Amino acid sequence: MDRGAGTYVLGIVATVIALVAVLTALTAFGSSSARADGADEVPRGVEVGGIDIGGMPAQEAERTLAERAYAVNEVRVSGDGEEVTIDADSLGVQPDVQATVDNAMQVGRKGNAFERLGERASGVFGTNEVPLEVSYSEQAVRAQTEALASQIDTEPRQAAVDVSAGGAEVTSSAEGYKVNVDRTAANIREAIENIESEADLEGGVLEPEITTSEAESAAETAERAVAEPATLSADGEQWRLSPAQIAAAVGVEAQAGELAVNMDRESLRGSLSEMYSTVNVSAEEADYRFAAGGGVEVLPSETGQRIESQKLMDDLASGLPEGQRDYEVSVVQDEPELTTERAEELKPTEQIGTYRTTFEKTGDDDPARVANLDLAGQALTGQTVAPGEVFSANDVLAGLDYNETSVFIDGREEKAAGGGLCQVASTLYMAANYAGMQTVERNPHQALLNYIRPGLDATVWFGAENGYSGKELDMKFRNTSDGYVMIREYVRDGYLYAEVWGKPTGREVTMDSVDQGTNSESSTWTTYKTVKNASGKTISSGPIYDSTYYALETDEGKLPPNEVEVAPVNP
Repeated sequence: MDRGAGTYVLGIVATVIALVAVLTALTAFGSSSARADGADEVPRGVEVGGIDIGGMPAQEAERTLAERAYAVNEVRVSGDGEEVTIDADSLGVQPDVQATVDNAMQVGRKGNAFERLGERASGVFGTNEVPLEVSYSEQAVRAQTEALASQIDTEPRQAAVDVSAGGAEVTSSAEGYKVNVDRTAANIREAIENIESEADLEGGVLEPEITTSEAESAAETAERAVAEPATLSADGEQWRLSPAQIAAAVGVEAQAGELAVNMDRESLRGSLSEMYSTVNVSAEEADYRFAAGGGVEVLPSETGQRIESQKLMDDLASGLPEGQRDYEVSVVQDEPELTTERAEELKPTEQIGTYRTTFEKTGDDDPARVANLDLAGQALTGQTVAPGEVFSANDVLAGLDYNETSVFIDGREEKAAGGGLCQVASTLYMAANYAGMQTVERNPHQALLNYIRPGLDATVWFGAENGYSGKELDMKFRNTSDGYVMIREYVRDGYLYAEVWGKPTGREVTMDSVDQGTNSESSTWTTYKTVKNASGKTISSGPIYDSTYYALETDEGKLPPNEVEVAPVNP
């Protein structure tokens, strides 16, 4: 055998001898684990949570771990300059020392031969870490972590600017903080499982959107705006905005994550109210009146003037923050909507519809009632209706100081303020129809009337909003002509007259009503209307509505419809 082969054989022999030595040592270690009294000891090299319990009898190991485990009665969670202590009981921590020692006793004594030898080798040349058997409440850990977060979490403070006549004061920004609940809870669980009283707080700093430097820049702009009074000139006069008035209008607000200096236009407008009231002169609309000598005359319009408010506010909003102090106010003419020239074009030139109803011959000539007719007629006289506009009788008649006279309320004749107004409305209703106007709203009375034919009446009632009871009833018509129409209504010689003036349409309107059945309880009438053009050709003709009237309760007793004298179409 040569020299090289001999060396190789000697190496194998040496390795075998070493393995035998290790096995012998491990066998000796295993056999030495039994005490003379037969009680097992924890294998050497075993640690629990960094506590060396190797070689200890089971009871001693349990006692040692119990002292250490129960000594951890709180967990301190700290980090980023924050610290919060959580009581272990609140986390439901329950160490199981006996189960832990039982697990430690099994090191190197379970599994196959190679597994046992491996664990024993680890104990001889190092350590075998056995985890502490411990139970705790996952829900409690989560709840305590969230409670911790509620103590520590802070919103960042945004920088702000407070403006006064003396300048601008800056409130500095500050960082906030947000706890990462999931990761912090995981750290607390790990500390419990490792018998540690320290856990890392994890979270992050929240930066403010508006920083101090941004606020300082906005403050400089605001201070320029309020540094001195501003002078405004118009119509040869001057007005001033004081620093206090300017400061009241300055707003420093966050917009799209940045601070912006804005001017409150309403505030500026209020501070300049004297200038506006002096410079602004309202335009006077042209109007109409009945001329003393007859016909209708135009009251001329007048041109006014007004400040170009939008331009002025734009100038102030851009100029004040830049330090501009002097402003020339732009003033423009304010033209009326209805000028004299246009009013002449649309002027009512003649009477195009008229109607009258009697009060003297029907016994409705009580002086208080006649006074109501006259008061309402005066209120209606001179009312104008533009082309396409809707006229409302209630808009004119409500709110006047009427006498208390007889009225119909819930089927009874009662005493109330405003008796006679239904005659006013009915008379005007017929005049408007004859003038060719379009009816928008018409309501019949509850009972038949002796001053107007059934089906041709129109009642009014001002409703609850005007101090009356029940639903409002109105008489409305639309001006369908190409010019203005004008109303006149007046009392004369026992009659109430209503006139509608306008531009001639060439149309002729006739109206009538027919009794469809009358008895002691009710009466129903159908109203017919015919319209012809200037050539006499019928444009429309036929029934337009039905009206039903009922018996009326009076102080003298019940008044059936069949006992009421029916008025003619045209009295």
